Amino acid sequence: MNQKIRWTLFILCLLFLGSSLQVTYAQGFGRTKEELEQSSQRERTRQPLKNISLFRPSERYKAEIPLPLKSLTYEQGTRLEFFRFLQVAGYFDSKGSTVRGNFKIPADGTYNLELLYCTKPSPSPFTVKIGNHTFNWATEFSYSFQPYTIGPLKLPAGECPLAIIQQKDQLSSLYLTSIRLLPAHIPSSPLVLRAESINIEADGPHCSSQDNVLVLKNFKDKKRGGFWVIDIPETGSYAVEVDYQSRLESPKDFVVSLPSNSTSIPWKAEPTQGRFMTKTVGVLQLDKGNCKIYLSAEEPVMESDFGILLLTLRPLSSQEAVAVKETLRQEAPASTVSSSPAPTPPPPARKNLDFGVAVFPELAKQPETEKDLLSLDRFTEVYKTKTESLRNKYIATLKKLQQKYVQYQDFAAVAAIQEIIKNPNTPPKDTGLPNEAIRFAKAYEIQNNQLEEQIKQSYLQELRQLQAGFAEKQQFDQIAEIQKIVKNVEEKSPKELFTQQREKSSIRYLVGTWECIDKNNIRTSITINPDGQCTRLDNGQKPKAQWGWAFQVRKTGDNQFIFFSPSIKEILGRFHFVDDDTFDMPWHGSCLYKRKKE
Repeated sequence: MNQKIRWTLFILCLLFLGSSLQVTYAQGFGRTKEELEQSSQRERTRQPLKNISLFRPSERYKAEIPLPLKSLTYEQGTRLEFFRFLQVAGYFDSKGSTVRGNFKIPADGTYNLELLYCTKPSPSPFTVKIGNHTFNWATEFSYSFQPYTIGPLKLPAGECPLAIIQQKDQLSSLYLTSIRLLPAHIPSSPLVLRAESINIEADGPHCSSQDNVLVLKNFKDKKRGGFWVIDIPETGSYAVEVDYQSRLESPKDFVVSLPSNSTSIPWKAEPTQGRFMTKTVGVLQLDKGNCKIYLSAEEPVMESDFGILLLTLRPLSSQEAVAVKETLRQEAPASTVSSSPAPTPPPPARKNLDFGVAVFPELAKQPETEKDLLSLDRFTEVYKTKTESLRNKYIATLKKLQQKYVQYQDFAAVAAIQEIIKNPNTPPKDTGLPNEAIRFAKAYEIQNNQLEEQIKQSYLQELRQLQAGFAEKQQFDQIAEIQKIVKNVEEKSPKELFTQQREKSSIRYLVGTWECIDKNNIRTSITINPDGQCTRLDNGQKPKAQWGWAFQVRKTGDNQFIFFSPSIKEILGRFHFVDDDTFDMPWHGSCLYKRKKE
């Protein structure tokens, strides 16, 4: 090939390369860095967004099989009662105490049994029987309601019996708030926060049955709701999903908030035409460990055709979190669904006279006689319930016997039996009384005495267990106090112990140190002095700004108090008593402070 041809081919190659570079320049090199990054971001998020549904039918409502507590049979002392504004199954107080029920299973399959419960530190052993399966269950301490799962279980379609039986003859603090079967593909998780496990504020919503499930309804007061306390397994992003039902014609405003970092997610509950729907309302960044999630309404929602079934925290990968946030941004205004710090409301412009009185009875020092270490309330209730039950059975037996003597026309016997019915706890006179009635009266007296003594001994047993706990911690002042109580209980008859009403002062006393309730560590403590002056510590350190300056406690009304900063003339917080040893100073939800024992 001669040199001329070689140069011609070389020039043609250069021309081809130049045209390619122009195309490349037009396609990419001529675009700014910001445009390329935006394009790349759209490419990364476009594919996942196709599979994200923020509003969809509730899978759990359709698949779960609840067993309503009202449908259970309660045996040997167990019964339906109210605990923390919730209806629960309780009073498993003797060996053989049992609740029974029957699931109606629509199809053969594999299921998990979920028991939602709470209990005190002392464990209690139970037997759980479901279908032809039997399990032993030792309860673990949990102040909050948590799920306990048994499974997987292969169960046939049709009726499936369930029994939960106390194994030992001891008082149990077990409270069951719901029982259900979950299909194996739907996991039981502590991150599923159900209506029946919420801690409801005073004047907050109610938990009641609707369409065979328990829901939160009747949000009568704005900003008053409830909260769940849970353990977050891993630090990361979590989608907040709410399952609810609404037959209303217009949407209602609610807020999910995280008091620990003042994060809130406002959201609207749109009408669902009566169907239970799952709505993704936002994304929270949560740290591993103890966490409080708060739910409240932004407006009163009193209609019976509305109910919130549960709130779920669904873990997200970093890519999923970006996709969900982008979908929320596209489908709703930022002001409607967002995770942003809740604004601090400015203090109201009020005259100094409106800031309450500085001297009031609650600032007196609490008398020593009112510092009861333990309350008899629970045992008094047990005593009342069980003795009334025995007395009612005795009276029913006497009435049947009385009818027998009516047929015999032995009216002297009828009148004598009637006197016993009027006064069943008074030893009967033998005059005109049939031998059968005398035997019944003696048997009742023996059984009643045994029952009363059993309840007293159960109370003593709990006191001694508490004493052993103080001994292990070397809390000698508490041991001495317990010993006084034990001696007092031993010297009294059960009737004196459980029927005499203790006189209580109507005054609730503020002086002392109050600590913010937390699961493992105390975050905040406030000390109130008799002169009304107060100090605050956060994790043992003096805080900055207003709470670190001098402030006072003042009374503004019946069970209404404020912490007031005289230097800046602002109200730092409002609070009220929940009981003698607890006050609530709400901040994005209920915030409880407990009196520190001296």
